[in-house]
Amino acid sequence: MNRHHSRQTAAGEPRDPADELGDATDGSAASDGRAPTVSVIIPTYDRPEMLREAIESVLAQTYAPIELVVVDDGSPTSARPVVESFDADAVFHRFDHNRGANVARNEGIRRSSGEYVAFLDDDDRWEPQKLARQVAALEADEDLGVSYTGQRYSGDRTSVKRETPSITGDATRELFAGQYVITFSCLLVRRAAIHAAGYPDPELPILQDREWLLRLSQHTKLAAIEEPLVSRRVGGHEQISDRYEALRDVAYPRIYERHRRAASDIGLRCRLQFKASLLAWIGSFALYSGRYRDARWYLFLAYCQWPFSLRVLLRLIVALGGRSAHEAGQSIRYTLSRVRSIWTRS
Repeated sequence: MNRHHSRQTAAGEPRDPADELGDATDGSAASDGRAPTVSVIIPTYDRPEMLREAIESVLAQTYAPIELVVVDDGSPTSARPVVESFDADAVFHRFDHNRGANVARNEGIRRSSGEYVAFLDDDDRWEPQKLARQVAALEADEDLGVSYTGQRYSGDRTSVKRETPSITGDATRELFAGQYVITFSCLLVRRAAIHAAGYPDPELPILQDREWLLRLSQHTKLAAIEEPLVSRRVGGHEQISDRYEALRDVAYPRIYERHRRAASDIGLRCRLQFKASLLAWIGSFALYSGRYRDARWYLFLAYCQWPFSLRVLLRLIVALGGRSAHEAGQSIRYTLSRVRSIWTRS
């Protein structure tokens, strides 16, 4: 296992507020030819064993130098012993109460100093070559400010699903249309791009990664790495039904109002697709939480906004069929996912 050492910052000592984004300012390698530092930010809350596995995957990276930053979002029992059990100097901070994942990520950004910033949720893991592949992609073209990878994830039914990115370059239009939503664990971002786009929104209860990537894409270009270099767990800790109202009542109006003008500037089609994609998200969350009446309504609204999406149409048909149609659709989807997983491994 590779060990990467970094500057230690005292847990209670914030950085100079005049330098909100840390010490590095340009996001590129130093003029002396050294490799750029990657700051890896892990927000965590009360999952010590998963955090241990996440840190192990960071320390196993083939790339160096790495600065490890762990932000404990007010866990009942401090994560410090887990962090200190590794032979790696790390920046550690603990909030005295739970403040949310984006607040923790933003604290990590403020306390970090690398030219590049990567994020890893505490229940995710990286393949050893992830950062090396991403840094190489961004160092090859200074116009690229964000690199993101494919991912694989497993759910409660043990199926394994792969998601492969395809959007490269100027990605704003495709993202407005709802194409391929990544998670924070897939991202590597130049610090200069964070300067331009701003921090992840701490007020968003859901779709934080999608909204931030939309902002980033309006300031820089994206590099897609197709390999699934992130492994995610999707299980009981993600309560879809609990987040449906947050998406409908908070995230949807906040995201739409923030980006409506930018989508309209691209064109009417882009604005319609943008609104349709958000409505489809609401409808999909309603569907998966068993709120079929709400699902029918929001998927119908999404279809009216942009009636050319086969995915929205299929989900609307499932919602119209109610519980039995949804359960049948889930069974078919699970079977196809298993077949694809077996086919991929063979």
